[in-house]
Amino acid sequence: MTSLGRVIVFAADLPRMQAFYTAIVGAPNVIDPGWIVFEQARFALHAIRGAHAPPTGDAREDTAIKYVFVTDDLAAMRTTLEGLGAALRPTHTYGTRSYFDGVDPEGNVFQIANG
Repeated sequence: MTSLGRVIVFAADLPRMQAFYTAIVGAPNVIDPGWIVFEQARFALHAIRGAHAPPTGDAREDTAIKYVFVTDDLAAMRTTLEGLGAALRPTHTYGTRSYFDGVDPEGNVFQIANG
């Protein structure tokens, strides 16, 4: 059997991305200045520099992955992310599940759901 160890997002502006995702999943474990791990979510940020750094600002819709964070209070999380200036899409409901997509400071599309 195999399980997911963690998802790593490469970040050009690591401090900004750390602050953004701390608001979503809580305080990280800072391994070193270029490696930030959010153990409670099996999610990590890794510094990327130079030619490998992606352009920031525009949503990267052409990627084949989207990560989903689960929250007990969808409305409160939406308010928190709006306060950080995140570009958020409308909330949708499918059955008992409600969710919204957003775009982080470097253009990665993510989702917040109520479980």
